[in-house]
Parts: sequence; structure tokens; C-alpha cells
Amino acid sequence: MTAYLLVTLLHRRARLKTAYEGGSRSLLAELAELRRCRLIDMTSRPARPRVHLQIEDIGADQKTLATVLGALPTIV
Repeated sequence: MTAYLLVTLLHRRARLKTAYEGGSRSLLAELAELRRCRLIDMTSRPARPRVHLQIEDIGADQKTLATVLGALPTIV
């Protein structure tokens, strides 16, 4: 019941803030396509690699939808 409520709230927020026209299942499918990758660069120090997090390339519509719903992770 809790999962249904959360999906319904996400779908409602997407419809109100971005005029999303798809259903709740298609919304979850679009959000599932967002991927974050971890890049590791070796530095001159043997035990201290540098780690970068990066979002894969996504379309403008997906980026707007993910930003409004707070689905994009904060990457420092």
C-alpha cells in the first residue's frame, strides 16, 4: 500500500509540475533509465585514487522530469 501511495504521489507531482502525460508505470520506467556511473582515476599516490560520480547522458525531457521529482543524485 505504501509503494502504491508513493508512486501515485510521484505521478501527481510529475503531472502538475511538468505536464507529464504518461501513466505511473511509464513514469517508473523512465526514472529507471537514469544511471549514475563511478569513474576512478589513478593518482600519483598508490593508495589514493580519485573517484568521480557522473550521470549518463539523458534527454532534456528526462532531465526536467528527474530534476522536478528530485531523482537526480547530488554529485560533488
